[in-house]
Order: sequence, then structure tokens, then C-alpha cells
Amino acid sequence: MKRSDRPAKSAPAPKPAAKARAASAPAAKAPAAKAPAAKASAPKKAAGLPVRRAIVGLLGGIGSGKSTVSEAVARRVKASILDADAFAREALDVCARDGRLADALGSWAVNADRTPNRKAIAAKAFDQASVLRALERLTHPAVTARIEDAIEDHRMGKGAPILMLDVPLLIEVGLDRRCDALWFVDAPDEVRFARARARLKLTPDDVRKREAAQAPLDRKRARADVVLDNGGSLAALEAQVEAALRTLGA
Repeated sequence: MKRSDRPAKSAPAPKPAAKARAASAPAAKAPAAKAPAAKASAPKKAAGLPVRRAIVGLLGGIGSGKSTVSEAVARRVKASILDADAFAREALDVCARDGRLADALGSWAVNADRTPNRKAIAAKAFDQASVLRALERLTHPAVTARIEDAIEDHRMGKGAPILMLDVPLLIEVGLDRRCDALWFVDAPDEVRFARARARLKLTPDDVRKREAAQAPLDRKRARADVVLDNGGSLAALEAQVEAALRTLGA
């Protein structure tokens, strides 16, 4: 499936999905024999959701709810979720242990136990472009390699049918061209800032500094095939996610 450059549109509201009925355990046939315990079954996929393979790139600002969308997808279909931030954290851990982080940034960037001084690194990286570029040179090759390997495996038919790419620099590094669809997760700034403060301990200024190092939100939204409004309830978002999944199977 190839994505087209059509204007972004909000996902249509779907019809309510039928609720899966819990399977009851078989009754015991004799007092001496206990009935086998019922095994927990995976949630049933709603009728009409896609079975075709697709790569979905997630776009949106900090605190918009991209991870929430990924989780909603995984509850409905078999999906693999690639979290580039998690990959970057793991890559930075390796660089701290093998000495490359101290060589690139200085001894201040590594704690006594050879773990990254993440608080100090974040404080400098988004104030000093040279520090951010050095950090990216350290971590991006490993992160990109893992993502490219996952994409190639997916194209070869391996793994879950849906591959979700949660990559902050998706457009900047050209991974948007490897996707079959782009979804933009939208939320008002005040909602995003509140989530960032609660979950990431970031102030609004911290959020703005980090987003300044990425493509503008307007550009991300313009590139999207589907816009998901995550400014309301979780139920409303999940209804939009299900509708968006249906477009992948069309």
C-alpha cells in the first residue's frame, strides 16, 4: 500500500464494535476430576479491522499522546511498536559504558557509576546546538539501524502485520517515506504541557526547546493522512484509532 499526498483528514467515527464474549470454562464431568482452568484468551479483533501489512508513522508534539495511540492500536490488532526514544536511551547507556560519551561531551556527562548524567545532558543539549549535534552523532546510527532492520523484516513478512513508528525525528531523517500512512496526534498546547509536566517533569519552556529541534508541528500535521484528536477522553481517541485502522484495510 503506498500513501498518497492527500490533505490530512480526521478519522471518521466508527460504528460501535461488538463486545467479545468471555468463554466459559467447561463443567467438571465427575467429582474426582477437576474441570480444567479456563485459559485467558487474547482480545478479539473487531470485525473489519485490517489484516493487510502496513507501516504507520506517528507524528505529533511532546505530550500529544503518541504512545497512547500505539497502545490503543495494540489492543485492537497485532502490532509491533518501535519507540525511538527508548532505543536512544539504550544507545546512550552503551556510549557511557564504553567511554564514547565522555570523549564526545566531557566527563561531566557520565556519572561515577558509568551511567549517563541525563539531567545535565538534557539541560545542555537543548541550549547548545553543538552538544545536541554531538549527542545525535553518538546515538542516531544505532537507533536508525534498529529501525531500518525492523522495517526490512516487516517488508519481508516477518512479525505483526502493523508496525508503528514512534520516532520524534521521523520526517527529518526521511523515515516518513518508508511509511504506508502517517497519523498526526493532536492536542491543545495547554493539555500537552500539563501531560509533559506530570509524566516527564518538563516545563512549558522545556517542551518548546525540545520541539524547536524538530520539524514544526504545522508541517507534521500537513504531512499526515489522518489527524487524531487527543484533547478529549480516552474513549473518544480509541474510537478514532479504530476508524483509522479501518482505512488501512480499505
